[in-house]
Amino acid sequence: MPHRFDDPKKKAGEALRGHFAAFSRRSYSSCSELIEGSGRRSFVMSLTRRGSTSASEGAMAARAAMHMAEVLGERDAHTSCFVVRPDWKPKLIWDMVSIAFLVLNAMVVLYGLVYNSVADCLCVNTPMTTAMHTADAIWLLNIPISFCTGFTERNGQLVMYPRFVAKHYARRWLAFDVATLWPSFLLPSPGVACWLFGLSKLVRLLRLPSLLARIQRSEFRFQAFVLKSVIAVAMPAHTMACLWRLASRADGSSEPITGGPSAWFPVYVEDSYWVLMTMTTVGYGDINPVGTIGRLFSIFAMLIASVFFGTIVSVTSQAIGPLFDDPDERRVARALNFMRRRGVELELMSRVEHSLRRRLHQSSQISMDTDLFRLLTPTVQRELALALLQEVVLQFPLFKGVNRSFVGELAQAQVWMQSTPGDIVAEDGQLVREVVFVVQGRLTAFFGPRSDGRHIDIHLSVTEGERASMAAMFHNSPTMSNLHINMSESDSRTPNSNSRVIDAGAWFGEACLFDDTRIRTATIVAREENDLAVLSREDFFAIIARYPRLSERHSKLQNAIDRGRVSIDELAYPS
Repeated sequence: MPHRFDDPKKKAGEALRGHFAAFSRRSYSSCSELIEGSGRRSFVMSLTRRGSTSASEGAMAARAAMHMAEVLGERDAHTSCFVVRPDWKPKLIWDMVSIAFLVLNAMVVLYGLVYNSVADCLCVNTPMTTAMHTADAIWLLNIPISFCTGFTERNGQLVMYPRFVAKHYARRWLAFDVATLWPSFLLPSPGVACWLFGLSKLVRLLRLPSLLARIQRSEFRFQAFVLKSVIAVAMPAHTMACLWRLASRADGSSEPITGGPSAWFPVYVEDSYWVLMTMTTVGYGDINPVGTIGRLFSIFAMLIASVFFGTIVSVTSQAIGPLFDDPDERRVARALNFMRRRGVELELMSRVEHSLRRRLHQSSQISMDTDLFRLLTPTVQRELALALLQEVVLQFPLFKGVNRSFVGELAQAQVWMQSTPGDIVAEDGQLVREVVFVVQGRLTAFFGPRSDGRHIDIHLSVTEGERASMAAMFHNSPTMSNLHINMSESDSRTPNSNSRVIDAGAWFGEACLFDDTRIRTATIVAREENDLAVLSREDFFAIIARYPRLSERHSKLQNAIDRGRVSIDELAYPS
């Protein structure tokens, strides 16, 4: 699916940021070039290899870093003055104030619609009038503030570029905010238009979930809990009191109230009293059992009531329990507090938080409870593991035509691993110790200086002359600064000469099953959310040792590879 912001500068910037940051995250050293701009910093990652003595490698890294600095530096210059982070403390305080006046405004409007009219509420200078005007002013100011507040994409990337921030807000909430903006001092005359005006104010409550969620995920978690508790108690009670007054008018037991706001308040107190008495099941005493049978039935009803309301309370507590006391939120909050105390950078904290929330939210979908899995018999465990992996594992040439029980044990021994866009799956220079099957998603292999641009791994004993020849082939190809593969553009399937796309159903690292001295010559990065199955070399040999005929077959194949009669490339996934 193409990226929703088709700006060339955005594509180049994100591609360079993702790829070079990925390369430098572990095996490359990072140096920071400070770009000044309104108290902010933008870090340009260099590609200077630790201990590198190759002048050509250093020149290539310098050219790549300079090109990236030009692209990212221009973007950061635009973001330094006008866009604030969504988790900026003053912005979060403003959101809490907005929530308070948003709820207060809705309660005042509902009160005015039911007990007389909104117009009468605003005809005199009262606290309700002040609350409505203040809420309208805050709502109006929220529009330009939203245009200047960054946002987090689904992959956890924080977007601070003004143009993209404006597009994001315009597509999501701008029309809604403008439609409900009609200020109170331009109130229409009493009638249908006045009711529509009041309903438009009530519709603003649709913004509450997103605002509360933002505060819940910040350091103001306790304040968010207090806001939720007050809203959960006050809004239902207030709404029920107003609806009770409407019901009384509908059956003719009540007439419209006259006399202004001073006459409405005592009636509102009476309605609130009735609602709270009813909701707490205290009763009124106006209906009493008269005979013995009635009294016996009342005793029975009292005994049953505890079970009945206990069931309601239990169901309600389970439904709203995570809203106030979510175990996952507590775990994430503790992790964030730990990182804040250790001085972790905000951008890294944002990525960690996004990854934790995604894994916790999808834990029931991406993994099975290990305790439940252990309850299955060994045969059923193997069958289930094979059913999950057979579309990929059975395509591997070495596993075709072998015993189903053998493949089932291999599938059971494999470890599931999930990755998000930009995650490093394997790095250049690592010793290959496992075969990785791509069950779902796509990866990109970025070839390093030791690669010939085709093989993801090579034998450790490759001569220095061969390495120099392959490095020359690499440097004569387009430089690293020309890598413009955007991780978020999953439809871009054509790699350049320095990279290769690894699609779902593919595998890599197969050579380690015949050669224990293979090292990777490419850094493999996730392009999208991936499900990977990892089979270690040790597990493979432990399982095949229990199948003598298969072990003998494997030994013959290894001898043929060692003598050059069979190429190990025949086991590679056809690209």
